[in-house]
Amino acid sequence: MRTALLWLSDEALAFLAQISGNGGKWFLPQASGGPGEWNRLRKELEQAGLARQGFDGKLHPIPKFSRMLYNLGHVRAALLLEQEEGRRLYLRGPVDVLVLEKEREGWEMALRPFYEMCLEIRGLGEDSFSGKISTWEEGSQEPSAPYPDLDSGDREKRLGVLRECLAAFCRRSKEQGEVSPPEEALEGEVKEDVHI
Repeated sequence: MRTALLWLSDEALAFLAQISGNGGKWFLPQASGGPGEWNRLRKELEQAGLARQGFDGKLHPIPKFSRMLYNLGHVRAALLLEQEEGRRLYLRGPVDVLVLEKEREGWEMALRPFYEMCLEIRGLGEDSFSGKISTWEEGSQEPSAPYPDLDSGDREKRLGVLRECLAAFCRRSKEQGEVSPPEEALEGEVKEDVHI
């Protein structure tokens, strides 16, 4: 699924990560606030049009935001890209990839198809690259150390490292079976009808 970008404050993302059970994990921030934090979050989501209060007094997210929250609570793997321009976090959920990009005062977030994310990461290998990539796989207590050799002048070496990053991002636990990025994302053009 591909959605438009939504914006959340740092505090809102930290609180949503916390209530999803993933605060401080998958490179997500840890919430530090107390009960007043929920009221601020509620107000921010309502003002942004991401949720509305129902007749039952509960907060109901709009469908696309609900799907983002589902992905946030069911992360299978994470890939963090850190460059001078900022940070971009990819969270692999059951179906989609939730992309979070750090802005000055908050985060932009959107759902992207899996193959599109693979192409984006592979595209980093085409030109010179400066930055760090770390992954966090399901079942691991800690993220990987940043992958080395990404700033190498050798294009083939960079592409090899990026393939390793994608393989780590795609790996599933043994009980779920194996999954891998589409060959098109690693070797050439992606056809529009590719589904993962």
